[in-house]
Amino acid sequence: MDRMEKRKDADLDNPIDQILAAERAAEARILDCRERNEAQTDEARRLARRILERAHRRITAIHIRCKNAVEARSADLWREAAFPGGDISGMALRPDCPEAAVERLAARLTKSGDHG
Repeated sequence: MDRMEKRKDADLDNPIDQILAAERAAEARILDCRERNEAQTDEARRLARRILERAHRRITAIHIRCKNAVEARSADLWREAAFPGGDISGMALRPDCPEAAVERLAARLTKSGDHG
């Protein structure tokens, strides 16, 4: 054993020195735990941000698909309403073509074979 090791062993013979050494070891372990905890917390935050960003992308995509589906169905309904001889119930929603609605209604009411 060299002189430094003997000195270290001699220092630990004193109970106070043993307590101080144990405190230093505990502090080192606490510091290590804090560093690992911070790293895990940072990783959890990164993961949470990725999940949130992905959720926002998915929600936006769903909103766009729904909006497009509603617009497409609305366009279909307008086309069906404008089709001669088709259902005229949607025409009340279009103030720009009451004459066409009246004409279609008259045509439907005066079709041959519809007299009950």
